[in-house]
Amino acid sequence: MLKAHRCYAICLFLMVAAFLLTSNVHCEGYKGFLKLNPDECVPLDKKIVLQLSAEWHKYADFVKICALTQKKGQPAKGSIISVWVEEYYGTLPSDAMWEKFPLPLIVDDHFQKIGQLPELYPMDQPRELDVYYGKWQLGMPTEIMVDVHNPAVSGDYYYDSLIWNKDRGTYEMKSEGERYGRRKR
Repeated sequence: MLKAHRCYAICLFLMVAAFLLTSNVHCEGYKGFLKLNPDECVPLDKKIVLQLSAEWHKYADFVKICALTQKKGQPAKGSIISVWVEEYYGTLPSDAMWEKFPLPLIVDDHFQKIGQLPELYPMDQPRELDVYYGKWQLGMPTEIMVDVHNPAVSGDYYYDSLIWNKDRGTYEMKSEGERYGRRKR
């Protein structure tokens, strides 16, 4: 009986150790940054979509807004507006041609454009974007990072951070190109 308890305890210890080890190896994120969760994005009111440029109007039923807040429930001073491309294509025939979608906007709390993401969020088939934001000043993230998981042969890549330019009131990226590999954490 004692052997069975000891064996059980050892097995339990190994399972917990394996779980903790793999969870630490695959942890995501950057210290001081939050990861934008696409599940927390909500449909954007169609009246607001119609206030955006005409290229957005066709996709009004598939446009969502993602608040860039430090804490849940807090009013957002900045947000990301994007077309949910997967949902849009879910309503079309399987042989539908790929369309040129507007790139996601970064907007202030009055829906004025203050920046733009370099690719569709949350997914630009077959690529998936992870957006991180942080370094807060007066309720506004001053840095936004875009990492891209790419199953193609070229592999994962990332973009230079979008940095808040307080004088211009916009997010700016140092260079427009992708950097292949993974960003240093």
